[in-house]
Amino acid sequence: MNPKYIYWQCRLWDWFAKSIPFIMIIVGSIFYNIGIRDWDLVKDILLVFSGLAFVTWWFWVLYTIMTILHFLESSKEGLKDVMEEIRHMYRDINEIHKRDR
Repeated sequence: MNPKYIYWQCRLWDWFAKSIPFIMIIVGSIFYNIGIRDWDLVKDILLVFSGLAFVTWWFWVLYTIMTILHFLESSKEGLKDVMEEIRHMYRDINEIHKRDR
């Protein structure tokens, strides 16, 4: 997964976390104005939608952490390969240097 895409998703969730309280107030006001004056029903509806958002966010966090860990693991393997190549080059240079003496 592209780090820019993860950053974009983080910005989206940040916007969502900042705007959801206002959206909930607006939805509650709309329910109140159209005649649904049972606050327990409004509260339950808003809690269900909030719960869905929180569960979705939690699974996104787990997926993103898994993606980052996979990226780090593949980077670690790549760095191991590079270090091994550098060791081979160092040995080869030392052998050439010893032969030239």
